[in-house]
Amino acid sequence: MAGPDIRLPRTEEDVTPDWMTDALHASGALAADRRVKAVACSRIGEGVGMLSRLFRLGLTYDGPSGDAQATVVLKLPTTDPQMRFLADSLNAYGREVKFYLEVADSAPFASARCHWGYIEPGSGDFALVMEDLGGLRGLDQVAGATWAEAELVAEVLAKFHAQWHRHPSLPAMSETFWRMKNPVYPQLLPAMFSAGWPVARQAMAGILSADLIRFGDSWNGLAPYFFDQLADGETLVHGDFRADNLFLGDRGLTALDFQIASQGPGIYDLAYFVSQSLSPEVRAGRDRQLVEQYIRLMAGHGVTLDPAETWRLYQISLAYCMIYPMAIFPSYETNNERGQELMRTLLLRCASAIEDTGALAAIPASAWEAAAS
Repeated sequence: MAGPDIRLPRTEEDVTPDWMTDALHASGALAADRRVKAVACSRIGEGVGMLSRLFRLGLTYDGPSGDAQATVVLKLPTTDPQMRFLADSLNAYGREVKFYLEVADSAPFASARCHWGYIEPGSGDFALVMEDLGGLRGLDQVAGATWAEAELVAEVLAKFHAQWHRHPSLPAMSETFWRMKNPVYPQLLPAMFSAGWPVARQAMAGILSADLIRFGDSWNGLAPYFFDQLADGETLVHGDFRADNLFLGDRGLTALDFQIASQGPGIYDLAYFVSQSLSPEVRAGRDRQLVEQYIRLMAGHGVTLDPAETWRLYQISLAYCMIYPMAIFPSYETNNERGQELMRTLLLRCASAIEDTGALAAIPASAWEAAAS
């Protein structure tokens, strides 16, 4: 990927034929004697992307283009002030650029080829020009994943987590891929939950159980316990392994969106996927089966996990994951129909998984007491 030697585009209008020619030349995706003659831009991913804007760019060349793609995808920062504040606070754009630079090529899942990417120091503005994966079959977040897809996810995650388990590079990478003990999380996430929970509580009135309402009312007070329990940076975690970021095709499972990649217990990624991407009908009664499969797969890659502790961390992770619907619920009233449906679906899946696995009972009385004080 090129860097500051090519001007950073601030909007999609900045991606001119000359700019795109330079970017594709830099990545080697376009022969040096060919140029982009025209760029046609259309918005994609509305109601899906939360921290970024996505555009599909149709490219016309000045002659035979060889293997150069007819379309690519452009990723730019969100224009929503609240979401931009969140992205900057979490260094989300820096994480994604670093993931593409240092991690993606060796990962056991495929990712979009990145032709050009850069994040500007100071402003935090960034841009990525990536391979268009529109020809792959995407998993649909609203419809939810199948059980076979969940088993495939467990297989791929186990290989990824084992690859990075106690890796000697992790300490140096923690400046970008944070551990849960990073001081930003205790400052930011409770405020984020507080912004989303009243909206969610009203939108889901009569749907969430009394136990879940009590839990939502207590989440901020329980947050220090969650941060402490999930603080072990034992491996690299994707952080956003959910259906809308996953595709299936000739290269197997392809994953996108590395903006909240971090360090933590690997089982967290699996709990996150389950809480966001499996309907209660598909998941119900099979959580332990999936966790046991993950433990066996990790053992096959040379990493031994304690079954009881892994199950406990799975429960704690499910409870913690209620933060994610809250991150988007503040925009509920202004979102489009698919966006609203996605918010309701994510919260109901998470709530169902929490209750079905007894996750609230895994939180000790001392944590509940501390939350109430």
